[in-house]
Amino acid sequence: GVDDKTVRQFFSVLEDTLGGFSLPSYHRSVRKRQRVAPKFYLMDTGVKRAMEGSLRIPLEPGTYCYGKAFEHRVILEAWWANHYGKLDYKMSYLRTKDDAEIDLVIERPGNKDLLIEIKSSPQVKERDARKLEQFLKDWKRPALAQIWCLASTTQSIGRCDVMPWRQGLSDAGLI
Repeated sequence: GVDDKTVRQFFSVLEDTLGGFSLPSYHRSVRKRQRVAPKFYLMDTGVKRAMEGSLRIPLEPGTYCYGKAFEHRVILEAWWANHYGKLDYKMSYLRTKDDAEIDLVIERPGNKDLLIEIKSSPQVKERDARKLEQFLKDWKRPALAQIWCLASTTQSIGRCDVMPWRQGLSDAGLI
């Protein structure tokens, strides 16, 4: 029941005051990129949880809420590092018409793109890596597939590098 302009202005104020940011949808065509709705991330995960009414739900490892909060946190860390470091990386997400998704796409000038899946588990399943590898086959630019997670060591599953999320940020040049 709220006018679209009002909603857009609200999100614009949040972005202008660094209360949140929009993560655009990835597409090679700028025109097509603009047609798909961006994801909005609030800078405070506690405020986000309060707004969605999930503040009283404990963040237990292995739960949906924990996974969403972890993904949100990692994307915030990457965004802040890019913003404060003035790295000029382009960050986006990708969702296909079949609902396959890449949590974070980082386009780094002069470097390979990063296709990143974020998992809140110390164990990564082979199917997660296979899903990410499917995107690599069709990617038009040089790219690396990575899974950032709570693992304590780095490993490879097929063409995907699985690593602790902080190491992922470091390897990406963000910290």
